[in-house]
Amino acid sequence: SRTEIDSVNESRPAAGGTIRFAVVVWLVVAPVVLAVNVLAGWAARQFDATPDVHPLAVIGTNPNLTLVFLLSACVATPVVEELVVRGVLLPWAARGLIRSVVLFLPAALLTVIGSHGVRLGPVSFFGVLIIGFWALLHFGPSRAGTRARVAAAYATSVLFAAAHASVWPTPVPLFFFSLALGAVALRTGGVGASILIHGLLNAVSATYVLRGGPM
Repeated sequence: SRTEIDSVNESRPAAGGTIRFAVVVWLVVAPVVLAVNVLAGWAARQFDATPDVHPLAVIGTNPNLTLVFLLSACVATPVVEELVVRGVLLPWAARGLIRSVVLFLPAALLTVIGSHGVRLGPVSFFGVLIIGFWALLHFGPSRAGTRARVAAAYATSVLFAAAHASVWPTPVPLFFFSLALGAVALRTGGVGASILIHGLLNAVSATYVLRGGPM
């Protein structure tokens, strides 16, 4: 409704406060996402599943490619992924619940491809996310417009996680990170803040890799 749209617009931060807003969100979200990443890696090792190495981490271990690694991880990847996921898919899916449901089809395909069709971790996680989406539709916000936006943030996060299924258990923390980025994009009405938050988190991961840690 018009009233609901006006309410959303009024809650968006002014342009001058977008950077401050992004930094505050990053300070809150980053520790949570990194903690989930550590826990997911620990859980994977308990089942004798060695965490996969991210392709960018291979580049990061080459001293001659440090600049390429930093630009790819901290600039190119956040910009491209946010423009596609939060800039295009999120607004598209927010226009109706059926669109969010449709996003589960490519997400399922990416999960199967990324897990080579046999790995239990990614497939099981995708199954849990489907159950979560069902619960959201049945017990989520009652307002149609709000429910559609929440469903869109959830569905695009499932797709975002599925796109990283080949680097298990990365999809677990990335799903929760994507939820936060979706909420930020919906609140600000753009992708500037989500790009900045994404870039800052990747900068932390890139620094960790350059200091000898896995990614």
